[in-house]
Amino acid sequence: MSEQKNKIYDVVIVGAGPSGGQCARLLTQKGHKVLIVDRVRDLSLNNFSSAGAPLSILKEFELPKSVVATYWNKLTLVSTNFEKKWISPENKGVVMDFTKLREFLLDEVQKHHGEVKLGWEYKKHKTLGEGSLEISLYNSINKKIENVVTDVLVDGTGSARSITGKRDNPKNYVQGIGLEFIVKTKKEIDSKDFQFFLGYK
Repeated sequence: MSEQKNKIYDVVIVGAGPSGGQCARLLTQKGHKVLIVDRVRDLSLNNFSSAGAPLSILKEFELPKSVVATYWNKLTLVSTNFEKKWISPENKGVVMDFTKLREFLLDEVQKHHGEVKLGWEYKKHKTLGEGSLEISLYNSINKKIENVVTDVLVDGTGSARSITGKRDNPKNYVQGIGLEFIVKTKKEIDSKDFQFFLGYK
């Protein structure tokens, strides 16, 4: 029985959030062989971000209206000492549905022949000859380990820094802490007020 060879990619991206998904989307559109992996099995399970942005983001990143949860025309900043509000008669921004946004990006990756692996997490990598890397991935459901080879490894894990953070000094970074609430209501609320609450620091 012959030994199974590792799959080879131009780029492996770890983390299928908006940054990792958009990176994979652009690379596959340019014809690169891309694998994007994320440890979550279901994108709706960590639908934690409000993904608020200016209206121009839809055109700039060619995003469909299907990823928009709502629009906003008021911006309110609330801090310990003051509150400021800007109001426009027209919509100025969007709050995206984080799950739908990521699903759209990953669908785009697959449409351009990229591969998506959900439920897999990055474990380690090592350098091979000629500068390529061997990446070890782990699936916690079936306890399976899979190795792939790539020329480029991208850390798209955000503040977790699952790849780069393990080799870096944490003193080189400033950590910010935020808190978000997702409130589900029985009926639709037509409030277009996008609010930021700022701590005293």
